[in-house]
Amino acid sequence: MNYLSSIPNYLSSIPWLIYSTKAMEYCANVDLATCGYRLGMAHGCGLGMTTGVTGTLLAVGLARKIQQYRNAKPPIDQKALTHLKVQDAFKEFGITEWSLPGYSTNKNNAKNKIVPIFDEDTEKKIQSLRDQIENATPESPLPHLIFTGRPGVGKTSLALELCTKNEDVGFIALPVGAMNINFQKGNHLEVIQKIKEFVQEYNKPVYLLLDEGDEYLRQRPETVDESPKDNAIKKVNAIIEDRKNSFLGELLRATGTEGQRTLGFVVTTNLIGVIDKGWINRSTVVRLDPPNHEERKQIIIAHIEKIFENKPDVVTFFNKGYLEKMAKYTEGFTGRNISKMLTQLSIAVSQSKKDNITKDLVKMAISEVAKSVTDDVKTKLTGKTKMKSGS
Repeated sequence: MNYLSSIPNYLSSIPWLIYSTKAMEYCANVDLATCGYRLGMAHGCGLGMTTGVTGTLLAVGLARKIQQYRNAKPPIDQKALTHLKVQDAFKEFGITEWSLPGYSTNKNNAKNKIVPIFDEDTEKKIQSLRDQIENATPESPLPHLIFTGRPGVGKTSLALELCTKNEDVGFIALPVGAMNINFQKGNHLEVIQKIKEFVQEYNKPVYLLLDEGDEYLRQRPETVDESPKDNAIKKVNAIIEDRKNSFLGELLRATGTEGQRTLGFVVTTNLIGVIDKGWINRSTVVRLDPPNHEERKQIIIAHIEKIFENKPDVVTFFNKGYLEKMAKYTEGFTGRNISKMLTQLSIAVSQSKKDNITKDLVKMAISEVAKSVTDDVKTKLTGKTKMKSGS
């Protein structure tokens, strides 16, 4: 047989073999020799034995490559595995908001929120804290922070913004509801242990966010009532209080100032006066007050652009001078009150016949929210109004 004469036929088989790649996917699980033989011989019909055998060998090789590709394991994503590991460790304790140092998970949610607006002096203090967090190391640890003020002034939003400011700083949020369940079950010390393991494993700064911290960081009693409690509810409450005190003590030790420290805490509270002195003495306390006239204007503008983004006529309405009046009418409102008021205004506008904003609709929305503002103002808050640097 003249092998040279078969070269043109062999070359002519190459396009067909390329085209047959799709067909190979369907027969990769069939006996490889049979699959390759059939494809190769089918091609070789009329082209000579040499081309058929060559096609068979090439088809078998192609089928093997397909099978190897299918059986190949994808590369391991170590960060994804770590994420799942931490998620499983925290999930049983109701902790769902956290992030690894250098690996953002829930940080995008915080970044998408409107950053609270404060007066110039408060902004300077906050910027100083941002700088400390940005440059935090075990040798220059995270500052312990306590934010206090009326509900709605932006304590939680600010806490989240600071906790997520630096990608190299992780954070763990301990929700009050989940922690109360852990206290009832007696899991509180396990939570502390998981937090310690988390911090030790990464050896990078980690913030512990305690929103509504007054719920479980209350001042510890100086004396303990040893008298028997006949009431079953009182006994249960006493057990839970003991567990909270135990949790508080362990947490204070975990965030102590001796030597190098990688764990810091951020506490938000409406009631600074009930927070344990051990926390206050080692913290920077920042009092957040409701916005003044100019700050309310900025808050209104920020929320209008978000809430009424598809209604340019509404933005024009405020730009024509009503913004000043609205800032005046909302005196005493917090950022949350203003956001709630504008949301109600948006609903009222969409339900109006002409789907248009009017002064009456604005006044109605302000009046509705003002009822809850009155209750907020009546809330008795204690604590210092100036920033204090702790030890």
